[in-house]
Formats: sequence, structure tokens, C-alpha cells
Amino acid sequence: MRLPTFGSTCKPSCCGVQQNGVQVSEVQDNVRRQERQVKFGRIAAGLVHDLSHPIQNIGNNRRLIVKLFEDHEYRATFRRAVDREFNAIAACSKTSVT
Repeated sequence: MRLPTFGSTCKPSCCGVQQNGVQVSEVQDNVRRQERQVKFGRIAAGLVHDLSHPIQNIGNNRRLIVKLFEDHEYRATFRRAVDREFNAIAACSKTSVT
């Protein structure tokens, strides 16, 4: 932000300095709001990243179980994988809440 020079359109007002009809406090509020939005965007991207890996594994295993349903050894492996992935999701959700 440029500082006002002598003779510029910057005028004092009851709530703060006004330049070109815009309150400096309004500009500061907008900057803070944008910074919060960036932070929330980063948090959301992190959650998507953390959740996508377990969900992809579940989807891959679900497709394989349809093909290998009769193989009892595979079904046991599938069950362990599903349990592991759901535990990973649960741990992620507990971390994001606290």
C-alpha cells in the first residue's frame, strides 16, 4: 500500500484514514479474510491428501475382491487391509478434530 503524499486524496474520517473512498480498515479486513481462506484451503488440501490414500486402497481392494471372492486366503488379506485402512481414516479424523 502506498503512503499518501501531501495534497493527495487521502482524508481522515471518523473510523480511520480514507483513500479514494475506501477505508483502510476495510482493506485490512479483506486481506485478513483472504489469508484465512488460504489457510483453510491448505487445511482442506491436506485432509484430501490424507484421506485419498486409504480410500484409493479400499477401492482397489474392493475391485479385486469381486474377482477373487472364492479365494479364502485373499478374503482374509482383504479383511486385514480394510481394517488397516479404516483405522488410518479413524486416526486421521481424530487428529483433525482435536
